[in-house]
Amino acid sequence: MPGPQARSGSAPDGIGRRKTPFKGAFDIIVAFDVLEHIMELETIPENIASKLNPGGYFIFVVPVYDGPTGPIIRKLDHDTTHRHKRSRFFWLAWVSSHFTVCQWQGVFRYLFPFGGYLHVPTKLLRRMAPAIAVVARKKHSELKTAMKRFLIDLSAFLLCVMSVSWAQTFEVISLDGSAKVQRVQKKDMENLSIGSQLHDNDIVESFFQTKCVLRFGKVNIVIIGSNSKILLNIREKRPRRAR
Repeated sequence: MPGPQARSGSAPDGIGRRKTPFKGAFDIIVAFDVLEHIMELETIPENIASKLNPGGYFIFVVPVYDGPTGPIIRKLDHDTTHRHKRSRFFWLAWVSSHFTVCQWQGVFRYLFPFGGYLHVPTKLLRRMAPAIAVVARKKHSELKTAMKRFLIDLSAFLLCVMSVSWAQTFEVISLDGSAKVQRVQKKDMENLSIGSQLHDNDIVESFFQTKCVLRFGKVNIVIIGSNSKILLNIREKRPRRAR
């Protein structure tokens, strides 16, 4: 199988209402220090979720302006392209509309005078850090899940109904001990064995420490315990009325 491929693209204003330029879906989409620059945030979660495979991940990093470091970050932040100076809890609630947050951590960052950032992630101090990193997983459609469950239940029900309608005999599929059957219009008892076929109104008698399992149709099971005597009765067929 081919290895994963990475593709990148720009994030201008309006990406929230515009379709992404890539075809197909991804397993992971990342946005590091991108979201705070985009004016329209409302439709971005839906847009990103539409480009992820089921169960795919969205990972992003954003600066946050709350907590003990919030006032300092606001004062030091002179980037005019930062459209959103939000709290960490705003971003967690924002992404939760279409994703399940798997984990999030704080990030302490230091900009070196000669260029480049030092990033130090922390879970212990995530409520104090000036930035957060979030790993979120795409939610499964509740409607699709409910429909799938309904179709499975409906299929099982129809299979059960069809097997009862079509089956006309019981079959012995397991026998531990001794059991006999008295056929309709016969006085003598016959010994049962695995594979024996039983019909409507047959009488089955099991003896001490016996366990007999009968199959009726494809999904129906009848278990007969020891020292039991039962009358087998298949649903009566009603004759069709002449038109």
